[in-house]
Amino acid sequence: MINISAKDVNFYYGSFQALKNITLGIERNTVTAFIGPSGCGKSTFLRLLNRMNDLIEGTRLNGEIRIDGEDIYGRDVEVVELRKKVGMVFQKPNPFPKTIYENVAYGLRVNGVRDRRLIDERVESSLKGAALWDEVKDKLKKSAFVLSGGQQQRLCIARTLLKHPKVLIFDDSTSAVDTATESDIRHALAGLGSVTKLIIAQRITSVQSADLIVILDDGRLHAVGTHDELLAKDTIYQEIYHSQMKGGDADGEAIRR
Repeated sequence: MINISAKDVNFYYGSFQALKNITLGIERNTVTAFIGPSGCGKSTFLRLLNRMNDLIEGTRLNGEIRIDGEDIYGRDVEVVELRKKVGMVFQKPNPFPKTIYENVAYGLRVNGVRDRRLIDERVESSLKGAALWDEVKDKLKKSAFVLSGGQQQRLCIARTLLKHPKVLIFDDSTSAVDTATESDIRHALAGLGSVTKLIIAQRITSVQSADLIVILDDGRLHAVGTHDELLAKDTIYQEIYHSQMKGGDADGEAIRR
């Protein structure tokens, strides 16, 4: 079943057209990876899904984007509620200057939840969902800043999971961590079965297991398929894959070009 659909999407920053006639369907509870050269429109497209681009003056959208059948740019859409449904984890981890526990619990407290038992249960389940609980359960009262970069990123994932999002966007969230930490994050994502996951990544290892890979180029939809399909037929994907698998491009330089 299609969870997210984009039809004839064109998007502008002032007079600059960043996206050109994008039509795409994404199925519920799958993993979709977006790759392509720097500036090709990956982040722009994904930030349309939670209307983060609304915050930029002079932008304009033509076309239609629906999540669960609802036009998310319709007049009756509550943007705050949309952003609870469509969570986002950014490229660099941004833990709050609070304890590990309070980083996750904060989202409940600001919404008026005071039941300590409920908060404890939700914090634990969110940390487990982000594959972090076993590593931090004995130091929940310590500052989040004592965690490694990969642990901080998973803490941010846990914080987002607290809202029970239907869609989770990872905007190049693994590019700044080492391959071991990237693997930890991938395993955490694999456990999130009831969430539609959209990933921007530089490393081919982050995308090859995705259910669907979307290649953007110059704001256009260049190709869509699985890893095996694209490796068999698409020259851009073949170049990225072979360059990185040779070991000379482990951090994804071929994708950024």
